[in-house]
Amino acid sequence: MLSTSELVNSVGSTNLNSLPAYKMLKEIESRFALLHSIRDDLVEFGRFSGDLLSKWHDDIALVSEFREGLDLHNVVISKPSGFTRWKAFLRSNSAKSVRESYGIPEQKAEFMDYASRMGVLAQCHGRASKLLQRIKNAIRYYSTQPNEYGGEGWFLVFDTLTFDTDSLNQVLEYYRSSPDVREPIKLGSGSHVRSVSGSPSKHYTDAIGKMVLSASPSSEKVSDCYKYFCIPELGDKHGRFHFHVIHFCKALSDFALRDPNSGSVFKTNLEVNDFKSKWLFGDSMPIAVRYSGDAFSSFGWLNPREVKQDGQYAIAKSDPMALANYLAGYVSGASDEHFKRSAFEERSDRYESVYPDSMMRFKSSRGLGYELPSFCELSDYEVESLTKCSLDVSPVNLLIKDFAKRELVERLKSRGASVRDVASSYERPVNFLDVQRAVFDCDRELSIDQVSATVNIQYGIDEYRSLFPAVYHWLEFYGLLHSGFKIEDEGYAGK
Repeated sequence: MLSTSELVNSVGSTNLNSLPAYKMLKEIESRFALLHSIRDDLVEFGRFSGDLLSKWHDDIALVSEFREGLDLHNVVISKPSGFTRWKAFLRSNSAKSVRESYGIPEQKAEFMDYASRMGVLAQCHGRASKLLQRIKNAIRYYSTQPNEYGGEGWFLVFDTLTFDTDSLNQVLEYYRSSPDVREPIKLGSGSHVRSVSGSPSKHYTDAIGKMVLSASPSSEKVSDCYKYFCIPELGDKHGRFHFHVIHFCKALSDFALRDPNSGSVFKTNLEVNDFKSKWLFGDSMPIAVRYSGDAFSSFGWLNPREVKQDGQYAIAKSDPMALANYLAGYVSGASDEHFKRSAFEERSDRYESVYPDSMMRFKSSRGLGYELPSFCELSDYEVESLTKCSLDVSPVNLLIKDFAKRELVERLKSRGASVRDVASSYERPVNFLDVQRAVFDCDRELSIDQVSATVNIQYGIDEYRSLFPAVYHWLEFYGLLHSGFKIEDEGYAGK
C-alpha cells in the first residue's frame, strides 16, 4: 500500500485540484502571491500610500478571513464551509480586474524562446494525441458492445458535413457576434425561412440523437444510445470549411436500416440516407463504416464494392480501427495550426483570419472515449505503475495514465487524509521548462520526447512483463495492448 505522500505525488497537482478543500487552499495562496506582487509594483512606482495602501490592507484582510475559515484538519474529501462564497469572490474579483483596480498595467507576455515554443508544440500535439486515443478507444469499445437488436457492435456512421455559401455566411456572422447577443441562424428565404438556435454541429447531433432515441426503446435518454465526435477541418486545396462526424448509434430507424445497395447492379452505395435530412446547412455524406461482422451485416446489408483502376469491383472489408487512422491527419493538421498561432503569433490565411476559434473546436459527447475497465483488482503500486505507461505498451496510454491518477485520488479520499496532510506531502516537481532550456542550449537536435524522457520515468512493455505481471495480464485481458487495436486490413469502407 502506498503512503499518503506517495499517493499525493503520484497524481500531480492537476488531479489534486479535484479536491475542493485543497484547491481552495492553493487559490488562497495564489491570491496572496498576487497581492504581494501588486504591493511590490506599487512600491517600485512610489504609489504604495494613501487610498491604495488602505485598499491593499483591506484586500489582504479579506483573503486572510477566508484562509482562517479553512479548517486544515478537515478531511480533504469534504467541501469547506466557505467554498461557495470563495468561488463567488473569485468570479467577481479576477486577477486581471484586481490589478486594474490598483492601476497596474496588464503584464505582457514575454518573448517565447526556442524551448518555450517547443513546449507549446508538445502541448498541442499532446492534446491531439489524446483526442486520437479517445477516438480509437471509443471505436474499440462500441464496435463490441451489444446493440438494440441483440447483435454485437453499435452502428458506426462517418459523416462529412459541408456548407453552402449562404449558410456559411450566416454561421460566420453567428460565431463572430458576442455570445450574449447572438441571434438564431436564419436559413432559407421568403416564406421558407427557418431559424436554428445554437451551433450547426450541436443542432445536427441533437437531431440525430433524438432520431436514435426514438428507435431504441430500451434507452431512457439520448446518452444511453447515441455518442459522437465532431472534428472541424479545412480543405487542402481551397480551405473549404466542413465537419467530420463519427456517429455511434445503438439503434437506427427502419428507413436507415434499409440496405442502399438492395436491387442495385453496382453495389457501391454506402450512405445512410435517413441522416441526410437532419443537416440543414449544405450537403451531408453519412457513410456506413463497414467491416467484417459489423452491425449492418446482421440486417442483410450486402458487402459494398470498390471500383478498382482496372474496372473490376472488389469487396471492401476492413477493421474499424482504420477510421481512427484516417482521421489522424485532420487532428494533427489542426494541432499544427494552433501551434503556429500560439507559439509564433501567426494567423494562417486559411484558418484563423476567416474562421473564429469557436468554430474550430473539437466537440464530442461527454466522456466519449474514456471507457476503461475498473482498477479495483490492482494494488496501489500496480495502479501507480500505470501512471508511467508508455506508448510502447498501449495505443491509449494517455487515457490509462489519466484514469490511473484519478483512481489514486479516489483511494486518497477513502483514507480520510486531511487538507494539511495533502498540502504538506506535495512536492513541487522539477520545472520542465528550465530543463528544456538547459538541454536545448546544448543540443537543439533533440526532440521534445527525448527531453521529456530525462525527467519523466516511462515503463515499457518489458518492464510490465517482468516487474508488474499482474498489470500486464490486466492490460492483455481487457484488450488494451497494441494487439487489441490491431488493424487487419488497410483502409475502410467509409473512406
